[in-house]
Formats: sequence, structure tokens, C-alpha cells
Amino acid sequence: AKHDNFIVTPGGAVVGVDKGQAFKYFGEDRLSLDYHPNKVHGAQEPAYYALYRAAKAGKVKVNPYDALPVIEAFEKIPDDEYREMLRPVAEAAAKSPSKGQVAWWKRMEEFAARRLGRKPADGEVVEEFLRRACERKNNLRRDFARFFSEVLGLAVDFS
Repeated sequence: AKHDNFIVTPGGAVVGVDKGQAFKYFGEDRLSLDYHPNKVHGAQEPAYYALYRAAKAGKVKVNPYDALPVIEAFEKIPDDEYREMLRPVAEAAAKSPSKGQVAWWKRMEEFAARRLGRKPADGEVVEEFLRRACERKNNLRRDFARFFSEVLGLAVDFS
């Protein structure tokens, strides 16, 4: 999220809004302070990364365990339910006459082709997207523990 994608509520809470790029880089994105694909478009570094850099430099304190309730909430979503939540997005891309312009479509098509050993049908690309989305959801705990350990320079154990 860029700096413009946050609002402050009357109670003082900071809330992220406008998640229009939610899956734009899916399949090539990664949890790393070095990952900033919109930099080529002149975009500012994501606000979250500015916060993590400040924490790494000892300027602010970030408690990685504050992320655990969100991770746990995602983990509680059954894979079948999560797939059905995302299915309309994936199927809309498959039905689009310009699906090749859907940012993640080509990547998922390539992943499916490698896994299947042939050119996948559109439905198989949809299933690849859903499979990988569930895989990401199921690895959140591990991935964020690794990320926070690296950024904060301490052993984060979410087990």
C-alpha cells in the first residue's frame, strides 16, 4: 500500500484502503524489503516497508506477534471456503476476452503448464490460481515468521 492508501479514523486508528492490486503480482511477489515492483512507475515505497525499515534501524518498535491474530484468522478459513471466495475473481479473468492482460494470468498459465507438462485449459489456469492462493494462505505463519526474523534481526517463532 502506498501512503495514500491509508485513512485515520476519528478514533485515531490507521486503516488500509484501496486494495486494487491485491493479486496483480501474484506468483512473482515475495515478502522482502527489496521487493517493490511499482518503483518502475515512480511509486513511493510501500508504507509498510517504510515502517519495517524504521524498525530494522531501531527507530520504531514493531511487535511481530501483533500479526499473529490475523494469520490465525486466515488459517481458520477452510481451503474449500477460501477457494470459493476467490473463484469469482479467477473465473472472471478466464471469461475475459482480454485475459492475457490480467496481470497474474500469464504467470498462473506458466505454472500450470509446468505442473501439467502441457498447455493448460482456462479452467486449469483458474485451478492453479486457487491452488496457489490456498498454498500461500497455508504458509502465512512460516513466511511471516521468516520475514519478521530477517527484518527485525530476532528469532520469531509463531508455532
